[in-house]
Amino acid sequence: MAGHANQSYYSSNALLYSNVETFTFRTEIDQPLSLVISTFYSNEDIFLRELISNASDAHDKINVERKLLEELCIRIVPDRAAKTLSIIDSGVGMTKSDLVDHLGTIMRSGTKEFMETLDAGSTHIPMIGQFGVGFYSAYLVAHKVVITTKHNNDEQYIWESQGGRSFTITLDTTNKPIRRGTKITLSLKDDHLQYLEEDRLKDLIKKYSEFIAYPIYLLTEKTTEGDIGHDKDQHGDIEEIDDKGKKKKKKVSFDEKLGRGELHEWVEINEQRHIRLHDLKGVTREECNSLYKFLTNDCKDYLAVKHFSVEDDLQFKAIVFVPFHVPVDPFNMRKKLNNIKVYMRRVFITDNCEELIPEWLGFIKGIVDSNDLPLNISREMLQQNEILKVIRKVLVKKCIEMFFEIADNKDDYAKFYDAFSKNIKLGIHEDSENRAKLADLLRYHSTKSGDEMTSLKDYVTRMKEGQTDIYYITGDSDKVVENSPFPEQLKKKGYEVLLNVDAIDEYVMGKLKEYNSKKFVSASGSRKIS
Repeated sequence: MAGHANQSYYSSNALLYSNVETFTFRTEIDQPLSLVISTFYSNEDIFLRELISNASDAHDKINVERKLLEELCIRIVPDRAAKTLSIIDSGVGMTKSDLVDHLGTIMRSGTKEFMETLDAGSTHIPMIGQFGVGFYSAYLVAHKVVITTKHNNDEQYIWESQGGRSFTITLDTTNKPIRRGTKITLSLKDDHLQYLEEDRLKDLIKKYSEFIAYPIYLLTEKTTEGDIGHDKDQHGDIEEIDDKGKKKKKKVSFDEKLGRGELHEWVEINEQRHIRLHDLKGVTREECNSLYKFLTNDCKDYLAVKHFSVEDDLQFKAIVFVPFHVPVDPFNMRKKLNNIKVYMRRVFITDNCEELIPEWLGFIKGIVDSNDLPLNISREMLQQNEILKVIRKVLVKKCIEMFFEIADNKDDYAKFYDAFSKNIKLGIHEDSENRAKLADLLRYHSTKSGDEMTSLKDYVTRMKEGQTDIYYITGDSDKVVENSPFPEQLKKKGYEVLLNVDAIDEYVMGKLKEYNSKKFVSASGSRKIS
């Protein structure tokens, strides 16, 4: 256990402290801490995201200060007997003054006005920025929080509060020394003991913290009857090598009277953390597919991927995927577009931001990771402002670039167009800014294309000398439109006619009106050809 080698896995924290100092939370709000937190957070699950994010920040700080070569990791320890959940890091730790200043001030300027707005019953709640309330989300699920921490420049201290109006700080002379770092122990409320279940913890870590840069280990427990594969006299830590050559630490104990063994094993949860969200160079196709399947739960591989970063006034990174197949019910208006997952500094924020992607690109899967997203105080909701419009514009541009890259491969584009041609046509109908670009992605069967499909660009290259119009006919199928009597005069004159068989095609031609200065003319109502 990096930074905590001498510390037991479980600690009741039921200690007799001396020299206890009591402090009152500094806040502009004359309300208990628990009421303040319940006002800011609607989703109790995010407490673990906030505490893991704080642990990651603590590692970042020590790395900046000392550029450590040791492996820094975050460890999650559920203790069902004690009804506690511990989050342990080997980061920078906190001094006594840090505990007073950072954990003793709940809010700063702006919060009082925010609460007054809530009290007044306003339906327009201003987003006031981040004020470091993430730690206090622990009180959504815990009735008491105990922090044991050691900074290189100070002694080891214990911070403790039951979420009222005060907290205590004690010089820790009872626990075994921590080399450096912080252990946060939550005494869970009786109606929140589900956060001790391994599956629940794994799901939350994967959802919110999968891309945290440091490995997150969960202490799992397995009880078996009889021999558990080790000498019955052997207790304590055992180091093994798994199938991939990685070291795995286990804690083994055996009860001779009960004939029962217990195996506690550290399991790494955030397996996608090695993926560089801003740069996939050097990342294998297999790793990319692993990321894609993590994001989508799709059993198939992706068709295409594009990664890019923007480093201007607004900085963000993104990865977007094109799947091989059409999603279920792609145009269900009641279904929210949640295929773009939004992260802030590799921490999951939301997958429910419809403003980031237009409806016609609803089949795109991907990630946006930014340092600059405007968030409300609890990081649960994005503000609606110009930054989102900028990100949306870049996403659309890069997706269109990706479609043209797919078009360079004839077979891949045939698969893409078969699955998503209606999306491209919907884009032409709705996106006036990119309509001309999207027109180059259209493909049609024609009276001269045979089994192949033709682009508008290729159609124009085959136009007869003096031809000024692009002719098309609509119908229910290629066979119906090709055998229609309307284009006979055009075919006799040697003109090529596009065969439009999608219901949306008529609207597409109406929106485009022309291509490369050539007007679209319906063969069923075309003027007499001379």
